[in-house]
Amino acid sequence: MDVKVSSDQSTDQVIINVIHDMGISITTWAKAHGLNDKSVVYQAAKGKGSRGVRILLAMVQKQLPSKMWPNRSDNLKRDDDYLYEVMTGVRKLQQ
Repeated sequence: MDVKVSSDQSTDQVIINVIHDMGISITTWAKAHGLNDKSVVYQAAKGKGSRGVRILLAMVQKQLPSKMWPNRSDNLKRDDDYLYEVMTGVRKLQQ
């Protein structure tokens, strides 16, 4: 599922709607992923906060984080995309 953002809907709204469309609340989704507070999900949906949560949200959307949050710095986009690819098995972890 790709993030398709219309002119009247932001990326974070799309992501939150996708989770709701799964039939679960943001609180339930957060707890299912080991998060204690739904606010970290909302922050990550805006492209901020925890990298790990941003990667989880990108995995839900099956889209590179750099495509979901294109306004982030090049370094952050690169690092997020790398971790996304490691977590989805596209790339091996470099040590």
